[in-house]
Amino acid sequence: MLPLFAITIFISAALLFQVQPMAGKMVLPLAGGSPAVWNTCMVFFQAALLLGYLYSHLLAKLKIKAQVVVHGLVAVAAFAMLPMVLPEGWNPPSESTRLSLWMIGLLGMTLGLPFFVVSTTGPLVQSWFSKTGHERSKDPYFLYAASNIGSAVGLLGYPLLIEPELRLGEQAIGWSQAYGLLVVLLITCGVVTAKRAAGAAQEVKVASEATAPIAWRRRLLWIALAAVPSSLMSGVTQHISTDLAAVPLLWVIPLFLYLLTFTLAFSPRIRISANVLGWIVGVLALGDCFIVMTGRNKPFELVLMAHVVSFFLAALMCHRRLADDRPPPSRLTEFFLLIAVGGVLGGIFNALVAPKLFVLIVEYPIAIAAACALRPMGSVSVASRLVSPLQIARAWVAPHTAGLRGYFWMAVLAALGVWLIFGGQYAAMRFSGDALVSQTTRTLVGLGFAALVLLMVPRPIIFATTLLAVTIVGQNLTRRAYGDYTLTIRRSFFGVSHVYAQQARSIEETDREPPTVVTLMHGTTVHGLQLHGALIAKRADGTIFLSDSSLEPRTYYHRHGPVGEIFRSFEQHPFYATTSNEAGVEIAFSAQSGQVAGAMGLGLPLSGPLALASGPGLSELATARKYTQGPLGRIAVVGMGTGSILAYCRAGQQADVYEIDEEIVSIASDPEYFTYVTSARERGAKVNIIIGDGRLKLVGAPDADTKGEGYGLIFVDAFSSDSIPVHLITKEAVELYLKKLRPDGAIALHISNRHFQLGPVVARIADEVGAYCWIRDDFVTTDPSRPAA
Repeated sequence: MLPLFAITIFISAALLFQVQPMAGKMVLPLAGGSPAVWNTCMVFFQAALLLGYLYSHLLAKLKIKAQVVVHGLVAVAAFAMLPMVLPEGWNPPSESTRLSLWMIGLLGMTLGLPFFVVSTTGPLVQSWFSKTGHERSKDPYFLYAASNIGSAVGLLGYPLLIEPELRLGEQAIGWSQAYGLLVVLLITCGVVTAKRAAGAAQEVKVASEATAPIAWRRRLLWIALAAVPSSLMSGVTQHISTDLAAVPLLWVIPLFLYLLTFTLAFSPRIRISANVLGWIVGVLALGDCFIVMTGRNKPFELVLMAHVVSFFLAALMCHRRLADDRPPPSRLTEFFLLIAVGGVLGGIFNALVAPKLFVLIVEYPIAIAAACALRPMGSVSVASRLVSPLQIARAWVAPHTAGLRGYFWMAVLAALGVWLIFGGQYAAMRFSGDALVSQTTRTLVGLGFAALVLLMVPRPIIFATTLLAVTIVGQNLTRRAYGDYTLTIRRSFFGVSHVYAQQARSIEETDREPPTVVTLMHGTTVHGLQLHGALIAKRADGTIFLSDSSLEPRTYYHRHGPVGEIFRSFEQHPFYATTSNEAGVEIAFSAQSGQVAGAMGLGLPLSGPLALASGPGLSELATARKYTQGPLGRIAVVGMGTGSILAYCRAGQQADVYEIDEEIVSIASDPEYFTYVTSARERGAKVNIIIGDGRLKLVGAPDADTKGEGYGLIFVDAFSSDSIPVHLITKEAVELYLKKLRPDGAIALHISNRHFQLGPVVARIADEVGAYCWIRDDFVTTDPSRPAA
């Protein structure tokens, strides 16, 4: 009998967590590839899980036979929604503010009832097992560990086994077949439970247990202990996918660890002290604060490990406290219902509430501080004994047993200390090597000060309050340290956009005010800049002259780099084509190189993506074929950035710019920040800005034909921080671009990444679609005679 219940829970959990990455892969191309996509998906999954647990809790109040009949009918009815496919007509809204709710509605229509039924299995079957009279039925929580093992198997099985071998349609059919097996097992468990239900004496005992009161303070603690790991999981996922890639495989890692903590915490064979974990979490929180305050992402492996380990141990501590405080089996469904409530609240806070309340990513340090506040009280008693000489200071700060007044003054003291240590020098700081060293030194001193204050505190909540105040102050100071002053910081569904300015350095001393450099940073990556004003330049013969620098494209768009080479190739050697469209298509992209300063001589270490290029083969191709079409006319730009590429547009040309983030459009179109868009229009170029995901919106563009319709150049440069949305560089995406491309046109894909080499991937795609492919790196040069090779 026990294997039947364990296998049922295992299969249901595996199905539950296989559908999550599958649904993420379905929705990702529609929602733009932002890390926020997965956080929003998690809100839906957690909300559906909450409804399933609520249903289980209410259903458990009925008699066993009634439960089996009702649940059997619901489970069978869910077959009407299988297999799971995206409904037609659900196009994403143009306003990013509505995208989260649209995604939740889409997932509801796609997954709906089947996901709901699967989500009810864990608590419901455990509740049934507790009534079978089995020797282990008095404490059925060990089945929760089996549930989480099944969840982990489902998560890992999807990217390793299912996704590489099956298309989405085949995956949906396979999931439907496994769901049918689950329904049979569920009904069997119900029938067995009904036959083996305990006698009247046990029912009386259960009834007496059910009437035992549970304080609301205890219920709220359960919710908090579930909410904090959920919020931490979303925060860690966002950090991982911001600079790597927004793909389901990476999203699976934190979710797998989250489930593993449940398994370890509720396993009766693994004994882990929540007090010991509390000590470790407190120490690791200081390291996390250092990373968050300084905005560090290098060395990425070390930073990633610090975030993941801290998250894992904090979640394990919270879940261990839940396991230690679990109620009797009669309260099982209520217990899991409150855990689901906490999970939903944590997800909603990160995905829906925080982007509206905070400009920076503050929700992650809030979750870290909340985890510190939930450390067991006993975990800090040793500290209070070790620092007994500081009792006088504690009494001065909080004379009434460290009450609210004490919390306030501790937070103020720590924040003031960090401000004094950081703030005086940050305003004038530039990012040279020495400045980075001095920044690290000041950060370490600030953390040392904060740690000293924290050692004075015998209560976790004061520790957490002080830590949060220090972290937020340091985070804001670090962000404001970019450039000489910040112009605007904006946050949308797709991340944080920061526009800052600094004064350019001149070659010669002059009374003229040097030009201002305005830079756009998205996440942790520079996405373009512009010089405003006259630039003092030097000719080859040594003479000095003034040049209006505002119209010159900068960073990896500069005219002597690969982007400039693409446009020179069109102007000097228009592309040629044979009768075969496949033979006349060029796919150009870049590989990772070193830091880039462009042609402006500012010496700014740009950590962002590098360059697009055609390649030396394009000129050779041009001379070998008969000219069939005119020079470059219409171009498509996927990803707006600052609009730097529009500096290449001339009168009469048309540029269709596809951008999913409304905040980016607002920033790039505002002449106070960048003038590439307005200047292109003033020169007579037609610039159409199209809001929405580039791949989806390109579907509606006219297909190319032999009469010259279609784009001469499709320039794909969409990024979320340092990560290109992967759905823009798939084989299906390239095939779509080819349909919109003139026979003598070119596709330019910007694929640089700090951590992934995407060149071989795109080269393979080019080979599969029968296109030519050149790789070009960007090397800084200001010499027009030297190619960017």
